[in-house]
Amino acid sequence: MIIWAYIYKLYENIQEEGGIVWKKRKEKAKESIQAVLPILFIVLLLSFTVAPVSASILLEFMIGAVFVIIGMLFFFPWVPKCQCLLWGNV
Repeated sequence: MIIWAYIYKLYENIQEEGGIVWKKRKEKAKESIQAVLPILFIVLLLSFTVAPVSASILLEFMIGAVFVIIGMLFFFPWVPKCQCLLWGNV
C-alpha cells in the first residue's frame, strides 16, 4: 500500500512540474514572437511601399524570421542557467 502512495505522489509531482515547464515554454515562445514580429512587419511594410523587393528575397527573409524565433526558443531556456554558472546567484 505504501508503494502505491509513493507512486501516486511521484505522479502528482511529475504532473505539476510538467505543467510548469509547458507554461514557461509558452511564455518564452510568446516573448520570441513579440521580439521578431515588429521587425518583420516593418520590413514587410517597407518592401511593399518604399523599397520593393523580389518575392524570393521576401520569402527568404520570412523563413529566416521563423528560424530566428525557433532559435530563440532553444536559446532562452538556457540563459538563466548560464548566468548562474558565470556570475553565481547575484
